[in-house]
Amino acid sequence: MQATLAITIPVSFTTNAVTEIKRLMSQDGFDTTQVLRVGVKGGGCTGMTYVLGFDAPTEKDGHFDLWDLSILLNGC
Repeated sequence: MQATLAITIPVSFTTNAVTEIKRLMSQDGFDTTQVLRVGVKGGGCTGMTYVLGFDAPTEKDGHFDLWDLSILLNGC
């Protein structure tokens, strides 16, 4: 019997958001060593604001492959 590992997806994007991210990443001149980074920072009405950008991975990052995208989450 093979063990199964269940992972909760830590973020969610709409179909339109995924389409736009892929469009941005397919533009001429995009640095293909970078992937989508998702983070949070202080600010906003509830005290936290999401931050999205493209960046190179570090060893402290959480790394997920979702919707045919590589996604980094800021490490703690």
